[in-house]
Amino acid sequence: MAAPDKTNRVNEGKSARIAIIAVTQGGGEIARTIAAHLLTFGVEPPVCYVKATHWDGRHDEIEAVPYEGSLRDHTADWFRRYNVIVFVLALGAVVRIIAPCLVSKYDDPAVLSVDEAGQFVIPVVSGHVGGANLWAERLASALGATAVVTTASDVTKTLPVDILGREYRWQRLTRDSKTLTRVAAAVVNRQPVAMIQQDGETDWRSDYQPWPASIIIIDAESDPDPGHFQALLWIGCTPPPEALSQLWSGRMVAYLIPEDIMESSNA
Repeated sequence: MAAPDKTNRVNEGKSARIAIIAVTQGGGEIARTIAAHLLTFGVEPPVCYVKATHWDGRHDEIEAVPYEGSLRDHTADWFRRYNVIVFVLALGAVVRIIAPCLVSKYDDPAVLSVDEAGQFVIPVVSGHVGGANLWAERLASALGATAVVTTASDVTKTLPVDILGREYRWQRLTRDSKTLTRVAAAVVNRQPVAMIQQDGETDWRSDYQPWPASIIIIDAESDPDPGHFQALLWIGCTPPPEALSQLWSGRMVAYLIPEDIMESSNA
């Protein structure tokens, strides 16, 4: 299984629709710089929204729109229209502005905050599922800035339960948020977690070096002891057996490997 280009993975494969929001003249300059870099990434061209009182019309080939009124007047519409929103604005102000629009990390767009000096890029919401962490790293690299990522699995260099295998197009079968939280907590807290990979190549594990010592690879024919392990991660080309699902109810996250990937790996 060849290593994919992870920079192309965001919002589970949806084309990134990006808005960059600036409220000051200096912020508008940062927004233009960000947009120019994004144009080189091969994504859908971003749209810059600049407060009308600071609009100077200098945006070259970048699509830019002056807006009137307060940010709160427009934020709900931006949440509906875009899946990546970059505010050139202080983190605290971004939090207050977007708070009424938040639903869940599975519904909200990736929201980022960039300071007016272009020194820091901060994922605000939807760091994993929405791709805000990934975009923070990309924008920070483009700006020569620092990405301030605080997601536990990222800073501790362990497995991200909610998006594990997304770059390989694995489908996460487990949707229950309480189960996801429980299993993710076990992984982050370095509690004993069993992993069964029934099918597919295993070279994806080299992305996580050193491999977390608390995650124990179990043979597909074995039955991990629920009394010893706090959680189970299951990977295969078919859903896990019903008996296993019942035994690990509330403590197992399962991932399905797409059929075309299995066919290519077996060719």
